[in-house]
Amino acid sequence: MRLELLETLILYSRLGTMDAVARECGCTTAAVVKRIQLLEEEVGQTLTRRVGRGRELTEAGCYLVERSHQILNLVDATVSELQNLEDNPQGTIVIAGRESSALDSLAPVMSQVRARYPGISFQVTLCGREAATRMIGEGTASFAVLDDSWDCTAWETLALSGEDRWGLLVRSDSDVVGRESIRRADITQRSLIMPKERSRELGYWLDKEKQLTVVGRYGTSRGARVMVEAGVGEAIVLENMALGGSVGLGGDAGAGLGVAADGAGLVFIPLDWLVGLTCVLAWDKQTRLSRVGEIFLEAVRAAVAGGSMAGGSAAG
Repeated sequence: MRLELLETLILYSRLGTMDAVARECGCTTAAVVKRIQLLEEEVGQTLTRRVGRGRELTEAGCYLVERSHQILNLVDATVSELQNLEDNPQGTIVIAGRESSALDSLAPVMSQVRARYPGISFQVTLCGREAATRMIGEGTASFAVLDDSWDCTAWETLALSGEDRWGLLVRSDSDVVGRESIRRADITQRSLIMPKERSRELGYWLDKEKQLTVVGRYGTSRGARVMVEAGVGEAIVLENMALGGSVGLGGDAGAGLGVAADGAGLVFIPLDWLVGLTCVLAWDKQTRLSRVGEIFLEAVRAAVAGGSMAGGSAAG
């Protein structure tokens, strides 16, 4: 199969119309239709069907789109491998995953790899577990940082340093500022901003949300902080996420309290019933790592074995 035909099908799956694909490719709609027809002839399957006034992918079309991503990623990886046969390996390592101390602990390793191999660069994509595992499955990410309380047996994994506590992020004028911790019974009395992605540790409350007053959800630490600063509610967050902004810690509201950009102080108070969150570095068992991926993994293993990966989570 010709790669340009697969690229056209992927564009169609993303843009939704032949006209939109034509505009993206700088060609005529007829040329796009012809490419899809040629691809259908090659695979012996109908890839699109008419629905109302438009068209949509058939089951075979959806399957081929998924495979096309894998084929094109393999082509890119092969080209990269050939380039990396030289003494100066070059390539980009994409790391996907949640905000965590474990992810922070990888930053010094990235710096060490860059110092030794200037041709290697890094891209970090913050996302939930589902998106991260999909990215390493598709080959669009080299590694993922995953919460190890979930089943990770589908992947090769390496335990990472760093542990994050769950806690409540509140404004400095909250009535709970000054406490050493937040009790389980306190949670039902508050207006909560909860994480968008499920967590094993928070599973009890997420399964019983009728007992809670949930006023918002967040996908990133910035989203949580913005809503708390504005007074929407109080967010259940990981300590690492809270420390990503200007916030104070724990029970002493007067000592070292940070001030956010709009003047509203934020305080992180740990929950007293949840264990710390730890993470693993995960990669695909079925796919051979590129040379740059192997270089990075070797550096991470050395850092973990030597105890030089800092946790990143500040003490209260």
